[in-house]
Amino acid sequence: MDLTAERRLSAISGHLQELECDGDAKSLFSLGVTAGEFVNGQGYSVVLPEKLQTGKWNVYRSARSPLKLIRGFHEHPDIRTLHDNFVYKWMTYGETCTSRSAIGSGLIYHDIPKGACVGLYFINRPEWIIVDHACSAFSYVSVPLYDTLGPDAVSYIVNHASIQVVGGSDENLDFVPSINQPTVITYSKLYEQDNLKLVDDMAVLRPTVFASVPRLYNRIYAGVMNAVKTSGGLKEKLFNVAFNAKMQAILSGKNPSPIWDKLVFNKIKDKLGGRVRFMTSGASPLSQDIMDFLRVCFGGEVIEGYGMTETSCVISSMDVGDIMTGHVGSPNPACEIKLVDVPEMNYTSDDSPYPRGEICVRGPIVFQGYYKDEVQTKEVIDEDGWLHTGDIGLWLHGGRLKIIDRKRTSLSWHKGEYIAPEKLENVYAKCKFVSQCFIYGDSFNSCLVAVVAVDPEMLKNWAASDGIQYESLEQLCSDPRARAAVLAEMDDVGRQAELRGFEFAKAVTLVLDPFTLENGLLTPTFKARLRSRSRSHHYDTQRQGKPKWRARGKKSRESGRRRCVFEARRGDVGKTARAGEHEGNSPEVARRAGEARPLRFSSSMF
Repeated sequence: MDLTAERRLSAISGHLQELECDGDAKSLFSLGVTAGEFVNGQGYSVVLPEKLQTGKWNVYRSARSPLKLIRGFHEHPDIRTLHDNFVYKWMTYGETCTSRSAIGSGLIYHDIPKGACVGLYFINRPEWIIVDHACSAFSYVSVPLYDTLGPDAVSYIVNHASIQVVGGSDENLDFVPSINQPTVITYSKLYEQDNLKLVDDMAVLRPTVFASVPRLYNRIYAGVMNAVKTSGGLKEKLFNVAFNAKMQAILSGKNPSPIWDKLVFNKIKDKLGGRVRFMTSGASPLSQDIMDFLRVCFGGEVIEGYGMTETSCVISSMDVGDIMTGHVGSPNPACEIKLVDVPEMNYTSDDSPYPRGEICVRGPIVFQGYYKDEVQTKEVIDEDGWLHTGDIGLWLHGGRLKIIDRKRTSLSWHKGEYIAPEKLENVYAKCKFVSQCFIYGDSFNSCLVAVVAVDPEMLKNWAASDGIQYESLEQLCSDPRARAAVLAEMDDVGRQAELRGFEFAKAVTLVLDPFTLENGLLTPTFKARLRSRSRSHHYDTQRQGKPKWRARGKKSRESGRRRCVFEARRGDVGKTARAGEHEGNSPEVARRAGEARPLRFSSSMF
């Protein structure tokens, strides 16, 4: 090493604390791949200074590529974008190519100029991907038009992006509101999908890689655990012994005994086809015990990732072989991460033992900005190129990132505490009565309340066991005894999760309507849209009663159905709460839709 490099190493090492190892002081600082380039190793991540003159080491990169952010794959230099990398559909390449070429040729035939914006007005289905690929192949710009946004938002996007042509399925294109009057091209519907038959589909398709969201994994967990409890006796004891033995082996870094899979877990694996070896989770946080459950019951690798649309998806992901749970892994080699202080929430990058703050990302995967919206772009990307995600994270040992809060959705409590509703909803989702949960509160009131979309079967079973008579499920949901039973079960789950006192919901409203894409209460990525519409729920300050369902407002012209509006008034919800007016499908229609029903697992499989 030359003298210049030695002097730099000596000077920068002075900023670092030494680590005691077997009585000897050992520096965490090491020489990098290239002489004169230095990094501070943290296991799965490395730490670098953002600016050398500040002396602060706060930028984390993947240990797999510490000195240079990845912009492509050495083995596949032609792959530079997500479009190059992924073709996801149950079709052959030849079939896909033929469809793509036909669509692109059709656009040319209709005199659509190259570079024109093409609106994609589909639900999630193969045609969406095929048309998107056609746009890329024939030099068009694809613009998603989610059918769940409603006609007003679709009209805004069509006009804002100057869309010249809209492609979609017949049922979506009856009406496309726009002052631009774009060309409308329909794509014949190819198939139907039924979320209730998901388990049956998996048993037939027998996937080896299973990518999903916590909402589905929570349903699988609830279905299996309910079946275990129903089986009772020796079968329940056998499951618990097998689960604990296999979990202990995994935590010890050992291979679990195959006897437990043969006796118990292979029957659960078969419900997803029996061949799943790799499972991934994203879109929202996956609770630690659900992660442990998936690893034990399905075996193989279970990886949780973190990302957003603005970063071409993945910001960080768990490393293969990492047995620690409760985090989202190390940085993507194509980006770097730092935490920025949020003093109003008491999060700082100097917190000990774990630095905390808003997660900021920089690198070639970060988008250039929002289309025709310079103001909003400047709100999220600072002058140094850092994208401010709005998520609060902390660095665990080994350079693992953990998401702990959300800057924009946290509730500022009346005593100064901050509450993360999404974290509480993930906890309560493990309650046997809960299909979906929405937590609400504000700084003007002394407690939290919950709106629970119940599991009808669990509610009926409870009523039967307690000898409670009812004429309809709607009546049962409004029964004070039912609310008390659900709240008691939620309290038990909350205590197991070690929630703090002010994090417990003190009142609950039971509804049969699931939160769905169709009624506007879920986003296209299955996140709760209720957060932004929390003003829409009316909370009664005096009593809990039967929810009032009525549709006000104008019908959507393209479907004839009324658009969902979810508005709320502030009030003293400390005593009790009642779900108020919800516009959309009737409870009976939503109940039949069954979007949020838990997956069913028979106790006989144990």
